[in-house]
Amino acid sequence: MIIHFILLLLALALFIFSLDKKNFKITTFVLFCLFIVLSFILVSFRSETVGNDTAGYVQFFHTSGYYDSLHALLNDTRFEPGYVLLNYIVSRLSDDYTMFFLTYSLINFFCTVYFFRKYCFNKNAWPILWLIWPTFYWSFSAVRASIAVCLTYMFFDAFLQNRIKKAIIWLLIAGSFHVSALVSGICLIVKLPVFSKIKKYPFLVAVGFLCIGVGLGQLMSLLPSYYSNYYTDSAYAEGGMRIASLMDFLMLSFCYITTRTNPDRIKSWEYVSDFNLFFLLAIGFSFLGLLFNPFNRIEMFFVPPAIIYMMNSYRYLSQIKKIGLILGSCVVCLYQIVAFLIRPEWLGIFPYTFK
Repeated sequence: MIIHFILLLLALALFIFSLDKKNFKITTFVLFCLFIVLSFILVSFRSETVGNDTAGYVQFFHTSGYYDSLHALLNDTRFEPGYVLLNYIVSRLSDDYTMFFLTYSLINFFCTVYFFRKYCFNKNAWPILWLIWPTFYWSFSAVRASIAVCLTYMFFDAFLQNRIKKAIIWLLIAGSFHVSALVSGICLIVKLPVFSKIKKYPFLVAVGFLCIGVGLGQLMSLLPSYYSNYYTDSAYAEGGMRIASLMDFLMLSFCYITTRTNPDRIKSWEYVSDFNLFFLLAIGFSFLGLLFNPFNRIEMFFVPPAIIYMMNSYRYLSQIKKIGLILGSCVVCLYQIVAFLIRPEWLGIFPYTFK
């Protein structure tokens, strides 16, 4: 846990100094580099005991080294082809799984830094929310999905620049690492003129996800008890409304309500309607995650853009809403610390050990 508090203090100091970057330009730059480098080291050089799924991914990496044929490896695994190909290539270069995590971290951090620095007004303030929301620590366990999330940043980037063909290519690449990334393509559908009003009227999105939730509930009731119990009553989900999923939904909803402001006040931000949509999709999939746990994984593709929306809308908020967003962020931060202390098995990151 000491490592977490070091990262938290670095991110907090970075946030504070970045608010006055004219007078603390060098300090901000140094703190930003320290935070990114330390985070990179922690992800890259961890032991296989850090992260619930890490041991399984390490085993698959070693297994990849035994295959002479990529085709044979693809036929013998359930993993997506992009992830299999990455393991196959890296295993030709080294049999040390740290080399794979180094490659993974390079992809992860390059896409993350590129996306956040490009779309955040304050280029150095975002790490504090990136740390306290589950985006950073999720990368220790959900390796395939985490790579897909980072590649989805490139999809969002092309989407926002209205380069649809390029966006589709990035979406397919992300989907080749984790198929759930393809759900991000819903943005392309919403971009169609017939759905243009969705961006202006959030309640339409809420109604849509509510209908999906009702339909999903009916579908779950028709499934054999083995499948429905696996997601609603098993240890995997800890009941139909897990504390983690419920807390996630409540805090996302609270932060959205807090950062929601008059469109006329924020119209100077070119991409405000797009990031507003991303935030709504994060909340929608979080809601569905209360009913069917795998939707929480899809939600993670939209949480990073939601963080950017929170960061950028801050300057346009009233004083009361600014206080509300700060208090909401503090609650998320405290909840994260309590979860690490009381339920460390949720992510399996602490106690942290290097290889």
